Amino acid sequence: MRFYVNIMQFFCFGKVKSERGKGHMNEGLEVLREKVAAGFAGTQAQLCEELNDLGFQVDQSWVSRSLSRLGAERRRVGGRRVYVLPPESSVVHFKGPLQGILLAVLSNESQIVVRTITGAAQFVAARIDQRVGDGILGCIAGDDTILVIPRSLREIEAVKEELRNLT
Repeated sequence: MRFYVNIMQFFCFGKVKSERGKGHMNEGLEVLREKVAAGFAGTQAQLCEELNDLGFQVDQSWVSRSLSRLGAERRRVGGRRVYVLPPESSVVHFKGPLQGILLAVLSNESQIVVRTITGAAQFVAARIDQRVGDGILGCIAGDDTILVIPRSLREIEAVKEELRNLT
């Protein structure tokens, strides 16, 4: 059993890059959503192993971020703890472009600041989390300002462009 745990830590918790690109990870997110909806998901390590068995090269941190994006929560169901998705009505869906809401996208060498109209930063930050993908580590929103931390300094210009084109 200890050997199995060590192997799982090596494969699921180490950094593994996808060779199939961003579209592949979006496909992986849909498979993850299906696994959680089916009640499969007991732990992140189980999800990681299942996705890797299906050909998705993911690690635990990707699973964790993806579960957060999906709004999944860990609850006790039928005597065991599993991840569950929120009811569809509680998921915020955005329609239409952000014209007039997104005012500016600024950056220095390591961080990006997004300016919005007053009161809109939380909604824009949620859209950033849903749409921008693996190019960011995360974002923090205030009332009219969002701090976006890119995953890599080399990708900061690409992330800025993606934020400017956010719809």
